[in-house]
Amino acid sequence: MSGGSGGNGPLHATRVAEKVGVRRIVVPLDPGAGSAVRFLSAPVSFELVRSLYVQVSDFDVAAVDALLGDMQREATAVVEAVLRRPVRGGRRQS
Repeated sequence: MSGGSGGNGPLHATRVAEKVGVRRIVVPLDPGAGSAVRFLSAPVSFELVRSLYVQVSDFDVAAVDALLGDMQREATAVVEAVLRRPVRGGRRQS
């Protein structure tokens, strides 16, 4: 069984191997280095989370639309800063 790499991969692999009865696993030397290299080659991504607590009876479509617009602008600014160029597309359809 391969022991995985990076983060907690080798430790997780030992627990899985133990549970399924595998007696030997292979863990690469310096598994964290492999994880770091994969991280550096990963595509740029960014997540935003917001909450808007409302009663169903008070649901405001305009407020939700404004919140989503703010989130889109913030995420676009972060990605553009990382890429150092404007992001085209990705516009919400009204």
